[in-house]
Amino acid sequence: MQTSVASAAHAMSGAMQAALQHVPKALVKFNDIIVQKGLGSWVWDSEGNKYLDFTAGIGATSTGHCHPTVVEAVRQQAGTIVHAQQNIFAGGDIHCFACCGCQRC
Repeated sequence: MQTSVASAAHAMSGAMQAALQHVPKALVKFNDIIVQKGLGSWVWDSEGNKYLDFTAGIGATSTGHCHPTVVEAVRQQAGTIVHAQQNIFAGGDIHCFACCGCQRC
């Protein structure tokens, strides 16, 4: 069942209202859809409605949601190190690329 953005806005859940009380006013929401999952260019809300996701940005690049190649790369990286801020920790692939131009020494 498809739902318009206008009707989804009217169906805003109590959980969303409660969560928005703790979100800084600087963050703007364009709709009140609560996304549960994504696959490729599609996302599903908490009520099972399917939407075409036209966005690409933080956490959802142009490869779509849950692209198998991206999922596998994340799994491999998470097994090595999740976050090593480059201005604090030197080394790894970034260091190698900067010093000699290759991707792996």
